[in-house]
Amino acid sequence: SPSPSPSPRALRRHGSVRAHHEVARSPPPPPPPAAIVVRSPGGEVLVDPECYAREDGKDYRGTVSVTKTGHVCQPWSSQTPHEHDFTPERYPDSGLGDHNYCRSPSPHLLCAWCYTSVNRPKWGCCDIGRPAGPAGCAVVGPP
Repeated sequence: SPSPSPSPRALRRHGSVRAHHEVARSPPPPPPPAAIVVRSPGGEVLVDPECYAREDGKDYRGTVSVTKTGHVCQPWSSQTPHEHDFTPERYPDSGLGDHNYCRSPSPHLLCAWCYTSVNRPKWGCCDIGRPAGPAGCAVVGPP
């Protein structure tokens, strides 16, 4: 059975009341995307959205939305609490949108990352697992 939530007194004693309330107030994440359909000359190929091939994560289109340090990501379409230039309009091929999933739009960072929903830290890398590499991400090939 799941363990009960810590009491407010216990949270205050450990200094994490704010973090607990931030998590409690976070909107539920959107449902994960269905398999991505890639149209090829031989037919359609379904691709697992959590799978990616590049070491820098530029092709990651999964649903991880928290940094390695546990901070919930700010939606890319939002300018609060952090104003930024990484918008879907400026980086149309980076998988940015009205979501808070980790992405790698910057040519200077070698990780999938996001702006955080707290003032500090401003951003952080995300743990999106290891890339598939040359094996690729196809789940189902053409008939």
